[in-house]
Amino acid sequence: MNTNEFEDLSAAALRDYMARHHEKDYLIIDVRQPFEYERGHIPGAHFLPLMDLETSLYSLPAERDLIFYCHSGGRSQAAAALAVEAEVTRGRIFHLADGMRSWDGAAVSGFPRFQALDKAADLPALLLKAMNLEKGAWRFYSELKGRLSETPLAEVFDRLADTEVLHARLIYPHWSGSQEKALPFDTLFDRLEGDVLEGGQELSAALSTVMEDAEAPCLRLLELAMAMEVAAFDLYRTMAERVAEAARTVFLSLAQAEKAHIRTLIGGLAHCPA
Repeated sequence: MNTNEFEDLSAAALRDYMARHHEKDYLIIDVRQPFEYERGHIPGAHFLPLMDLETSLYSLPAERDLIFYCHSGGRSQAAAALAVEAEVTRGRIFHLADGMRSWDGAAVSGFPRFQALDKAADLPALLLKAMNLEKGAWRFYSELKGRLSETPLAEVFDRLADTEVLHARLIYPHWSGSQEKALPFDTLFDRLEGDVLEGGQELSAALSTVMEDAEAPCLRLLELAMAMEVAAFDLYRTMAERVAEAARTVFLSLAQAEKAHIRTLIGGLAHCPA
């Protein structure tokens, strides 16, 4: 087949693509081996080893762009060629030229922490857990806002705390519609423990490390918050590919919102001492 039917993307072009597109428009697919994915992968990448790809091609979304990557580009070219030949999508097909070794954006290690969101749970239980994760993030940012009340970062964390509540409100109608007698949102949110952060880390453990680095606390706070948001994006994006269609839009919207949070935190770096 003609390999010109799929397009090469540089790492910079892929970062730009991700920034300009909604999560519902594309799917990034990691075709490496499990140990490679676990060592470090692009946040939100769907894991599908090349050896399993051909039998799974028609499970890939038919309306989205597909972006394949591997370590150096050889396997992802083969994956993209197979996808073009099988005509699995009406969208475009790309591969990351030079693969993961060229990727200079955010990366996460390990597999997404599904203990935070049990993929085997029914939809109402998943949505309730997702609201609890948003409550944990709200508690985290509220704590940071309080500790840094005399600094410009307080405003950044205040905005982020407010948006975590908005995220929970986004989830709430999908959950309440399944309940015979649902608690009002404010009552429910107040009762949620929020004991686990969006990345799967326990809130108490995260807060205990917040101010440990006396030399550069501002940078460490933002790094911790960014790591939490990247892990949250990875979790929600991966969950979107593993849940029923009814919940997919919710999790894709949450993943999209996490990208906006990451940009907000990057902007917060301007408030840290040089």
